[in-house]
Amino acid sequence: RERRTAALYDLSRELAGTRGVDTLMRAAVRHIHEVFAGQVVILRPGPEGGLVLEAAHPAPFEIDADEGGVGRWVYEHRQMAGLGTDTLPGAQALYVPLIASQGIVGVLGVRPQNVQAFADPEQLHLLETFANQAALAIERAQLAEEAQQAQVRAEAERLRNALLSSVSHDLRTPLATIMGSASSLLEDGTHFQRGTWQDLLQSIVDEAERLNRLVSNLLDMTRLEAGTQAVRKEWYSLEEIIGTAFARMEKRLRDRPISIHVPTNLPLVQIDGVLIEQVLINL
Repeated sequence: RERRTAALYDLSRELAGTRGVDTLMRAAVRHIHEVFAGQVVILRPGPEGGLVLEAAHPAPFEIDADEGGVGRWVYEHRQMAGLGTDTLPGAQALYVPLIASQGIVGVLGVRPQNVQAFADPEQLHLLETFANQAALAIERAQLAEEAQQAQVRAEAERLRNALLSSVSHDLRTPLATIMGSASSLLEDGTHFQRGTWQDLLQSIVDEAERLNRLVSNLLDMTRLEAGTQAVRKEWYSLEEIIGTAFARMEKRLRDRPISIHVPTNLPLVQIDGVLIEQVLINL
């Protein structure tokens, strides 16, 4: 009894000081293996609805259609089944539901070296206690991750709103210039000198390019946020990327002194040339 109490205390202490669902599950199966001397697995709901293997120690045992069916039954009915029980006793392992305060979070499977290992009700009760501790720890980690994700989403929404508020002014400015120049040409174009015509047309072209650049950046950001913008890394000369970015900004920077210093021995870097070029232009 003292040995079992010490084992349960060790498990509780490690679970309390561990963060992350994956790390918690690995710690739980390791401790359960040390106490019950068998192969231990944790099954949890997968993206397609079935149970998938999430953790095992020392190595997973084969979970065929029959074993998987026992695990699903335990998950759906929230009752122990399998080896040593009256429910589906032909299974190779004993399956215990991992029930926390807000529901079931998975299934614990134990395949002992001795098939009579759980004939002792006290051993069975101890395993249930271990399972309850693991379930509560997994639920705690899940709630912490969900809270963190919610905080990240809220921060992203705040930044997005700030960005849109800022960009809305940048979008209106070139539009106002384009509309003003175009209106002047339509209304009084015949009275303008050739130089004035050229200036107004050039202003329309410049502001249209600026507007196009802003819209392209917004579309790129949307794709990056949605995860549809693939990063294609290749080996580039950084001097080449800087030169291309400078060439695209030459008109806007033509009246400003620019100094570019790139070490002659700088090696090639593995980057997405298009995206890094855009970073430099934004800077």
